Amino acid sequence: MKKITSQKLPKRLAQYGALSVAIAGLSDANGQIVYNDIADEIVLAGGNYAVDLNGDSTGELLFQVTSFGSIAVVSPYSSFSAIPNFNLNRIVGFTSNSFAYPFNLNSSQIINSTNGVFSSAVGILNWAGCTTGFAGNQFCPPNTEGFIGLHFDVGPNTHYGWIRIQVADDGSSITIKIMPMNLLTVLLLLPETLEFWALKTTY
Repeated sequence: MKKITSQKLPKRLAQYGALSVAIAGLSDANGQIVYNDIADEIVLAGGNYAVDLNGDSTGELLFQVTSFGSIAVVSPYSSFSAIPNFNLNRIVGFTSNSFAYPFNLNSSQIINSTNGVFSSAVGILNWAGCTTGFAGNQFCPPNTEGFIGLHFDVGPNTHYGWIRIQVADDGSSITIKIMPMNLLTVLLLLPETLEFWALKTTY
């Protein structure tokens, strides 16, 4: 895990405008800025990987690639064994014609309570190389790498997370690259580095 102290953050964020400066101010009040750059986790056809963002041994999201048709998806399941029982977490995205699609977020976007989200649904990332009629696919060539946003609850509080992923052009694999491991309140991605930054409120 790479850790950047809150004392260094305001200068680093100043060039990104008033919103970034406000986030820097929150950093001073609430603690250090951290991000977790994990070793790549690769999900292949027929495989799955549960992401545990806050380290409580319960998954928040489940990434899967089907063993047929190269369909890459992410869903609010706590684990593969939990299917078909969704948890209460929300993925930043939208629904269209009864199908759910996570947004492919880019740097500088903010995850907070104003995001559009979906819950209790399988989120399609890339259906067979985006060559079929599922027009909402967001992780299609040439834009197969990006960030997924998540709203999740810990006790009575809602927190926010980013996960950086890359999906194979044909939907046959998902590589999970960066994810948070702590309770979060505000998130910002720095454009020039695509690093994950999170405002850490609780250890």
